Amino acid sequence: MRKFIAIVCVIAAACTPTQVHTVNQARIANGQRPLGEVEAVQLYCSHWPRQRLAYLHSIGLDPTQLGPAPRCGVAPTAPKPAPPPPPAAPAGPYTDVIAAVWPPGMHGVIACIQFRESRNIPTAVGGAGERGLMQIHPNHFISGGWGFPGPSAMAGSGLTWDQMFDPLANHRAARWLHDRAGGLNGWTTAAACR
Repeated sequence: MRKFIAIVCVIAAACTPTQVHTVNQARIANGQRPLGEVEAVQLYCSHWPRQRLAYLHSIGLDPTQLGPAPRCGVAPTAPKPAPPPPPAAPAGPYTDVIAAVWPPGMHGVIACIQFRESRNIPTAVGGAGERGLMQIHPNHFISGGWGFPGPSAMAGSGLTWDQMFDPLANHRAARWLHDRAGGLNGWTTAAACR
């Protein structure tokens, strides 16, 4: 019940608990009963300043002791908290591999993609057969993969499909694909990591 009363006080008049307490202390000092929070708000936060001042003087309270009078019917607005910082890329156990394959400005993004793709598990297998830390798709190793004629996307890389569970080879394949495709757009998780 007290939470409800406090919420009504804030919504109805924006009186602070300190202001309500101060009004009640003055009433007690004058031999009057303390008021409930809602009752104190109704008397203290009058729509007419003269009525409010008259009430405060009647209980022997100097209005300046209460601080600024609340604006009736308007709850105070707290400043909006700053948005939380973007999540840091999880530091995985393969930062040395990332450093060996990728340029320094990309380490955080790659660590994030690696975590989102495989949870840093080098033996991870995706739903379409993707393998390894960076979830390299098998179609990259098939001639005519993805419906395009010609050699596979990995032709000339010196890497094989069987190597994709090896962290270093997996990252080399990812870098090979990145450099030839012009970016990280082949990883659906990349957008969340930038």
